[in-house]
Amino acid sequence: MLSFHCDRNLSVVRLFLLLVTAMLLRPSVLRAVEAEPSKGVSIQEVADIVYSRPDGQPLRLDLFKPNGAREPLPVIVYVHGGAWRGGRRQRFRGAAADAASRGYVGVTISYRLAPKHPWPAQIQDVQAAIRWLRENADTYSVDPRRIGVAGASAGGHLALLLGLLPDGQRAEDTRVQAVVNYFGFSDVSRKIFGDSAERTIEEFLGASLEENPALWAEASPASHVSAADPPVLSFHGSADSVVHPAQAQILHRLLDVHDVPNQLEILDGLGHGWMGEDLRRTRDIGFRFLDAYLKGESIDGSQLPLLLREDFDEGSIRWSPTDVSAWKLGALQGDLFFSLVKRKSNYEPEVRSPYNISLLENITVSDFVFDVRLQSTVADYGHRDLCLFFGYQDPSHFYYVHLGKKADPHAHSIFLVNGAPRVSIATFRTIGVDWDDRWHRTRIRRDTESGKIEVFFDDMMDPILWTKDKTFLHGRVGIGSFDDTGNFDEIRLWGKKGVRG
Repeated sequence: MLSFHCDRNLSVVRLFLLLVTAMLLRPSVLRAVEAEPSKGVSIQEVADIVYSRPDGQPLRLDLFKPNGAREPLPVIVYVHGGAWRGGRRQRFRGAAADAASRGYVGVTISYRLAPKHPWPAQIQDVQAAIRWLRENADTYSVDPRRIGVAGASAGGHLALLLGLLPDGQRAEDTRVQAVVNYFGFSDVSRKIFGDSAERTIEEFLGASLEENPALWAEASPASHVSAADPPVLSFHGSADSVVHPAQAQILHRLLDVHDVPNQLEILDGLGHGWMGEDLRRTRDIGFRFLDAYLKGESIDGSQLPLLLREDFDEGSIRWSPTDVSAWKLGALQGDLFFSLVKRKSNYEPEVRSPYNISLLENITVSDFVFDVRLQSTVADYGHRDLCLFFGYQDPSHFYYVHLGKKADPHAHSIFLVNGAPRVSIATFRTIGVDWDDRWHRTRIRRDTESGKIEVFFDDMMDPILWTKDKTFLHGRVGIGSFDDTGNFDEIRLWGKKGVRG
């Protein structure tokens, strides 16, 4: 049974409403993301860590990670439900341990509860937990640029807000890379819920919708959807009488409009929480979604070792540009990145191929996953591009991916340079990349046994380019452009080491 914090001065009517809410938001809500850790995996637990002290009140989290983990791991932060006024982080210890058994750092957090602590204390606490994880990343084997958040009911609402709040309204350094929402409110400003839920939201926000519509809109994740948002997965029961499934449908229509990668799973006949086979199925779907955005899995689904984590915090010493004068370190709010600043490079390739290349030193790979966050910095035109390089043997023998505005024989494809001018080898390609001035994420995934090469852009579930080719089975990787400018950051390389170059 959920435990609710109740002031002694609450009226009998308010207490009755809380008890009604407790019956509606019963523990099955929380079971939707609970799971047992995989057997045979040794897990280390660090419990009762104080991550913040707002107004002197200690807020705690429990952290689970694979025993002996040394390389930085992706993180899943679990946010409990309970109508924003109840619930306990311990309900999600099983989920966090399960995440650790799958190669994550699993974290379950407490936050301040209403009505004693009015909105926006709850989202401020969730943001504080993300900041704490980044500040203590080295201590707990955390990769600070691969953080996902999951929550159920009220926790789903807070997880959505964490992911969708715009930069101007989020606390410093609280951006996350993926969100999983279990039947949380997405638009409380629309009365798509029952009377008891409305009264609970009023208690949470401290005002009715009629009294303060702007406050209700501010607390609605759907109000903040933009093209810069992280990918979102939502689960919702079709028979949910507490949070109507239309809440999720509204959100995901908006995500579609803004081209944000998203997935909505409506579970036929289920209510506000589920168990058994339904739980196992949604758990597995959730991990597949998070794995796609937070891990470097090979084409056959196996986890490749992490070979490189590059955030340019130590400069660009690991990178070798073809034209040093074309590259420099950039910075935005203290975040360093590698910037290609010259369109016309001093480098002249031996055969027709890109002019601006910076190669990673001392590592060659065969099978690999290569993740790069990038931003185009030129005015829009038909051949606007940025490029990623792999299988690099020498200046006349390599592959590159051209992420172009419009596809044609020389743009937006996978290209082979093999002692002759580049040739498009893509078997499948989309019509182009809709470049804008925002940061985007791209990935190349290569399997040498089959020859398959896949390229992803923002959406890590469906490739925008793919082919099969075995011309070069190992080589160096790199970043750059054919003849444009751009910024590069948050580079991760997982792979099998090839012959050293």
